Amino acid sequence: MKTGLVIVAALFIGAFGAHFLMDDPGYMLLTFLGYSFETTVPGVVLLLILSYISIRIVLRLLRAPRNIGRAAGSYRRKRARGALTKGLSELSAGHWARSERMLARAAHRSDSPVLHYLGAARAAQGQGNPQRRDTWLKLAYEQDPNAAPAVLLTQAELQLADHETEEALATLQRLDDVDPGHAQCLAMKARIFEELCDWDELRALMPRLRRVRALPADKIDELDRRVQLETLARAGAARNPEQVHAYWRGLPKRLKTDPELLRAYVNALKETGDHQAAVRTIRKALKSHWDEELAVTYGELALDDPIRELKRIEEWLKDRREDPSLLLAAARVSMAAELWGKARTYLELSLERRPSVEGYQLYGQLLDQLGETDKAAGAFRSGLALATGRGAGDLPALSPPDALVEHQPSAS
Repeated sequence: MKTGLVIVAALFIGAFGAHFLMDDPGYMLLTFLGYSFETTVPGVVLLLILSYISIRIVLRLLRAPRNIGRAAGSYRRKRARGALTKGLSELSAGHWARSERMLARAAHRSDSPVLHYLGAARAAQGQGNPQRRDTWLKLAYEQDPNAAPAVLLTQAELQLADHETEEALATLQRLDDVDPGHAQCLAMKARIFEELCDWDELRALMPRLRRVRALPADKIDELDRRVQLETLARAGAARNPEQVHAYWRGLPKRLKTDPELLRAYVNALKETGDHQAAVRTIRKALKSHWDEELAVTYGELALDDPIRELKRIEEWLKDRREDPSLLLAAARVSMAAELWGKARTYLELSLERRPSVEGYQLYGQLLDQLGETDKAAGAFRSGLALATGRGAGDLPALSPPDALVEHQPSAS
């Protein structure tokens, strides 16, 4: 539209000017260095136009080599982009050899050679050639040192996929040195530490994971909980109650109310032999929130005064008469207090409400203590059947050892 208006305007002005020039074309005399040149005004205009056109043609000719080079470069880059697209498509389709060949050949013509080399490295990995993979990664790094994070992350991913765990960890450490806040690097390190069960390293990494949000918040919480559980278990296995207490005191308050961690703490205290601390912890926990597993553990602890603790459990039973775990705990404590009649009653009630391997085992021990060896054998058989998923009739008959047959019952 604009071009048409310009042409119309030019024709109008030309026609208008020609009307006057035809009546009087004018006269011009040019002299220069003793030479003179006579012409009309239209001749001068024509001369200027021809001169302008000639200068433009000369300039175009002078620029032609550079323009041709640019055009050729643009064509090569266009082909390289096409090769990159097709090469990555072949890579996604699993055509490793074809993908590697296409990506490698076009890398030197591309605006993004690093992408070509990274893709070629993945293709080499797909063909099971880690040496060629590392060669492409080296070329990618040399091509653009600023792309070091992308190159190192790709290398670590490929090493992990090839089960080169230690090498991947070393690569991630290099990336961590280059870019300490790289979220994906930290997430991968956390994954490796978890697989290696390196809980100390993972615990040290947790604040950084939270700070950069390297993983979803629920995943970080889950990892944090597992680290604490494993650390408590190790502290308990070390048989050092002070270490267990110190670690628990250092935990954030929000974690101390976590039921799973609370159970782990109690079990660690139990492992170290600090049963009284475990008793106090369970009492406090059960006041605010009932936990069946803690109730069972309560009955397994060595108590200073079993009769007093039995009274406490019986107070709990007033509100939880049907709780089989609490009944089992009451039976254990009754046996510790040598109250065999009460123990039998509580065990039978517990097994009636929910049969369990632990219940039958304890019941068999109690019956043996009372001299009822045949019934004790039956209880053990029931427990074994429950543990193995077989009926009691499918199990071989039990012959109680001589020591059990000769065992004298204690007073109930």
